[in-house]
Amino acid sequence: METRLADALPWAQACAMLQPTPLGLADCLRRAFFAQLPPERIERFMALPGTSLGKGGFSFSQAVGEVLRQGFFTRFAEARQEAIFQAILAELQKTKDHELGDCAGTEASLAHLAWQKQYQLVNLQLEPDQALKRLAELEGTPLKLTLKADLEGVDPASLCARVGNSKDSLQRIARLFGKRSGLSLLKRYPLSRWQWAWAAVLVLSLLTVSGLSMQRWLGAGQGEARLSVLAESGGGKGWVGVEESGSSPGKRSGTEGLLRLPVETRLPLRKNWQLVFYDHTLQPAHTVELGRISENQLIRLGYEEAEQQVKTGELVVTDKQRQVLRDAEVTLRGSLFTNTARADRTLVLPIGEYEVQVENSSGIGSAWQRIAVQAGKKEVEELELNRFRDSITGMQFMTVPAGCFQMGLLPDEKDRYDDEDPVHKVCVDGFWMGQYEVTQGQWQKIMGENPAEFKKGDNYPVERVSWEDAQKFISNLNKKSGKEYRLPTEAEWEYAARAGTSTARHWGDDISCDKAMYENDPGSNEDSCVDYVRKRGLIPDSTAPVGSYPPNQFDLYDMMGNVWEWCADWYGDYPSSPQTNHAAR
Repeated sequence: METRLADALPWAQACAMLQPTPLGLADCLRRAFFAQLPPERIERFMALPGTSLGKGGFSFSQAVGEVLRQGFFTRFAEARQEAIFQAILAELQKTKDHELGDCAGTEASLAHLAWQKQYQLVNLQLEPDQALKRLAELEGTPLKLTLKADLEGVDPASLCARVGNSKDSLQRIARLFGKRSGLSLLKRYPLSRWQWAWAAVLVLSLLTVSGLSMQRWLGAGQGEARLSVLAESGGGKGWVGVEESGSSPGKRSGTEGLLRLPVETRLPLRKNWQLVFYDHTLQPAHTVELGRISENQLIRLGYEEAEQQVKTGELVVTDKQRQVLRDAEVTLRGSLFTNTARADRTLVLPIGEYEVQVENSSGIGSAWQRIAVQAGKKEVEELELNRFRDSITGMQFMTVPAGCFQMGLLPDEKDRYDDEDPVHKVCVDGFWMGQYEVTQGQWQKIMGENPAEFKKGDNYPVERVSWEDAQKFISNLNKKSGKEYRLPTEAEWEYAARAGTSTARHWGDDISCDKAMYENDPGSNEDSCVDYVRKRGLIPDSTAPVGSYPPNQFDLYDMMGNVWEWCADWYGDYPSSPQTNHAAR
């Protein structure tokens, strides 16, 4: 995450303190506290796994948000934290004044309640007593269910520390957070001095009356002892349960009753106990027998034993030539886990399924694969960095390898134009090319309009665009994505269209109705494919959805037929001598 965000990490940590984050608030925080960052850095937030953009702003995934919030309290001093929270509250107050106004009625009331909830969740960091009071009142409103979900990101332990011994606030924490609060009855309902005095008298009376019975009870081993379990050398990543020996632990539906190492608990003396370690899916993975606890005990688990609590497997990601991708970034999306990367890029992961994404160091070129990591096994996954997907439009790009070809057509070749000679050798460097023609949906995302005549759907190619329109589209896309897209030169386009072949078309010399959207104009002299088009369920005298026909040898679609494509350079005579990366100027 630090690599993806880089210098935008502190800004992301501040934005994580209010989710979803309105775009206006995000920019306000940037200008107030991170003025050295350009506004375009927000694109890095959108590239994080699980980030979504909605009407209320952008939201990080639950896992990413939790990590960012933890980092916020670690990175910033208290004074800086307070200033950021005050800035957020000030922006929220402006939102209330501008958007809610003096509206009345049910909808306005609900909007006001939603605003109150958002405001008080932030105010927990500044005025916890006041915020807890208002949030407890919101529990009796239609927002009760959403409030429970929002409080999942709040740490009740730190909240208890801030409210001190305030009885009302502690009771509200217990009410809002339930068992997560960890508050005992005495902590929720502290006794006054005179109540403690009466309680002491009562306890002494009971001890006097039943002292002998208590002694026998303790002698029979019915008391309790304290158990402390530590893991040395960094072990201890999962959940731990202290359970009776002989029980058969099964998969847990939640973490209630489970502990994290180090364990500190009290146990009855007369029973035998075992430590059960659970993996990331809450399946029992390892058991350590403790036997009968006869007195206060401290148990130290060595590194190897503690590590067994999470079953792991190994994963190596390589390219097709079985070379370890040392210059690539490997991202695994699955359940939360702790991973370690060795020098040979072997990843040690908890067992389970993951979506693997590999991206090279330049940020262009990636591959996706779903893999399963099994306990005790080493998986070697072969991925090829031959494609990437634009994060803004979803356009897919394929790598076109470097090579040379004969550009143009000989005078006696079929279907040639008079300006396609002389034939000359052209060599091009490797480049990336869109796998499909730009669609109407992609154009709409970037330009905000659809100029196409055949408006059949988002997956149809955009047409009726000029060369200048195409350049403006690319300019806007570059600004949004941070990449440097361009049109291909004529030489690059022809090289990609031929895809290593020497015939007029990548499948041969003749037009073929099942290879491309050709000659589908009914009643004209170009209608030889009309019947075939209708048979495929397509519409004659129109366009086809991109990718409707087979790709060429470079896995590029519609390089022949459907709509024409613009190139970067202008129309001009061919040179007669060999060229490298030729473009007309």
